[in-house]
This record gives sequence, C-alpha cells and structure tokens, in this order.
Amino acid sequence: GDGSLSYGEFFISLWNFCTLTHETLVKFTFDLYDLDGSGELSIDEVYEMVRTIHPTRDSRHSKREAKKLMNIMDKDDDPDGLITFKEFMTAHKKLGTVIFPAFMLQRQIRLKAMTKRFWAKATKKREKEFGGNGTVDDLIELYQKMCAEKVEYDVLVQLN
Repeated sequence: GDGSLSYGEFFISLWNFCTLTHETLVKFTFDLYDLDGSGELSIDEVYEMVRTIHPTRDSRHSKREAKKLMNIMDKDDDPDGLITFKEFMTAHKKLGTVIFPAFMLQRQIRLKAMTKRFWAKATKKREKEFGGNGTVDDLIELYQKMCAEKVEYDVLVQLN
C-alpha cells in the first residue's frame, strides 16, 4: 500500500522475528539475502549481507570479507560460486559469527518487548502449530488466540 506500517503489521513482524528458532532464524537470514529467490546465494548477495551487517566498513573491505565467506561456504562437490542453504548452515555452525547480529537483535527485542517467558511460550506454540513455519495470516490468528488466552488467564487471576 501506502508505505506506512500499521501497529498490527509491526507487531506481526516483531512476533515473526522473535518466535524464530535458531535454525529458522538462520533460514530467515538466508532467504532475506537470497535476493533473486534462486535458493542459492551469489557473491553479490553475500556482499550485500556483509555490507548490511557491517555498514560502517568501506566497500573494498566488504568485498574482501564476502570473498572470504564464499571460500569458506562454497564447500560442495562442485564449487560453483553459489551457496546453498546447506552450505550456509554448515558455515554458520562452524563460524557462528556470520549472522551473529541477527541473534543479538532477536535477543534484545525479546528482552525489551514482553518477557522471556512470553517469547518462550510463543515460540513453542509456533513450533507446535506450524513446525516453525506459517504464513503471516497464520501468525495473526495464533497471536489472536494467545491474546484471548491471556485475557482468560488474567480474568482467572483477578477472580482468585
């Protein structure tokens, strides 16, 4: 639409990001930088990832870092200059630092918005309902259910 973000859209985005498990956050990040939707990351897409994660570095440094990452990640039988999700995940497990800022952001948001308990419950519920996936409409419906349950819980607490 109009380029603005409603509170509902903001909250669903927050909900989506904060209820991602470790593996689904890695997949989310991979998909975010797979700009052409090919299911593989090219050197240009890895460069964009490095540039976004470290915006203060100059482009030459980012290009060098992207090339280093490509050499580390492109470990299949056919080093074709393209990174599959499997290669991305393997490199993430090996290095742990490639998308560390995404994990730190998720942690900070979880601590500042709602409570640890809330996000743990929401993540479990998402896993149970969708296996970690789910469309935005599915997430809206789940959020509405959880809000209704919280209202019921709050009423019960007030009655006791």
